[in-house]
Amino acid sequence: MKKLLSIITLSVALLFTGLVQAEMKVAIVDVLTVLDKMPESKKIIEQLNKEFEARQKALQAEEVKAKEAARKLEKDRITLSASERNKLENVFVEFRKNLGEFNYNYEQRKKEEFAKLFVQIEKAVRAVAEADKYDLILNTETVLYLNDKVDVTDKVLAKVVK
Repeated sequence: MKKLLSIITLSVALLFTGLVQAEMKVAIVDVLTVLDKMPESKKIIEQLNKEFEARQKALQAEEVKAKEAARKLEKDRITLSASERNKLENVFVEFRKNLGEFNYNYEQRKKEEFAKLFVQIEKAVRAVAEADKYDLILNTETVLYLNDKVDVTDKVLAKVVK
């Protein structure tokens, strides 16, 4: 009796799985490709470069001073007094700190701006899903195998660029 019940349960499960698979329509989208090809992406990068240009130039000047301090430290370490050595080390440490802050601030602003683009991409994905009656659209980063037939990246890009 248990064997019969197990066979019936397995049969129903397999039948149900087959029906679900037959009815489910799945697609894949490469979000990073869409993001990269959006004209707004390039504009954001240009805008951020302008926004951070003055700080970047100041950092470049600071880098020259830090490199010179590092050279002097390496060359004259033995003859320098402790206070001179500390002063030169501080120049280098300050540069690294400022560089880290610059990179952090740049990346934060970049994330803020690109988050707006991700909202547009999500709307486009939803529009494609509704128009083509997809049950599930996955990002290519989560997929191990991809058949080009289910790739809707170009459709999403077309919706976003409109």
